[in-house]
Amino acid sequence: MFRLAKMYCYRLFRKKGIYMTCLLLAGFEFLIKMMLENGSVSEIFARVGTFYLLFSAIAPAMFFCTDISTGFIKNYAGTMPDRGLITGARAIVAIVENIIFMTAFTLTALIVAKADLGDESFLVYGGAALFVAGVGMSFVSICVTELLRKTVASIVTMMVIGFGLAGQLVPSLIALITKIDTQPFFITCAVETMGNTQTMGDIVKTIAVSAGYIVCAYIISVVSIRKRDVV
Repeated sequence: MFRLAKMYCYRLFRKKGIYMTCLLLAGFEFLIKMMLENGSVSEIFARVGTFYLLFSAIAPAMFFCTDISTGFIKNYAGTMPDRGLITGARAIVAIVENIIFMTAFTLTALIVAKADLGDESFLVYGGAALFVAGVGMSFVSICVTELLRKTVASIVTMMVIGFGLAGQLVPSLIALITKIDTQPFFITCAVETMGNTQTMGDIVKTIAVSAGYIVCAYIISVVSIRKRDVV
């Protein structure tokens, strides 16, 4: 698993996609800073969090679909004693991607805010929650990629989820049928609420919701890749 993860990371750093994603994320931060009266780092974290999730959602789908669409996955899937280890390797790469995104995100915020940290408590705990939420979104992306195994379908699906459209439409439909509000159980909605309130309670909720998605998405991905052919 770790050797496969190493190979993934080698390919990740050799491609331009990861660097272009960081530049796009930095661009969004500059735009948000221009619209904010209080442009502290913590305020940027609060307002740009949903954009961060979008990149965490799309990047893994674009990266891992390549192996499936080209059939390259067959070159190493047969050598794995347990194909569930492929999901483990993908999970490691998804975490590495989010570490890179969060580093670029934080450094850019420090630059555009001229090192004005703002609410240091939210900066630390809210930043940690945003990182966990990004990992959760990346794990969902891995799961969707494994289930659909189509590049365009996977990317479009993750764009819908990453933009928060799924977090708006699905709860509305459920509420019409059952009268139950499920919106707080969507990562994008949890992050948006956390950014608006900046309270410890919503930070904890965001981490809890994201952790639930991480566990569920990982289990579904492992079961799927074990039960189905790799392509």
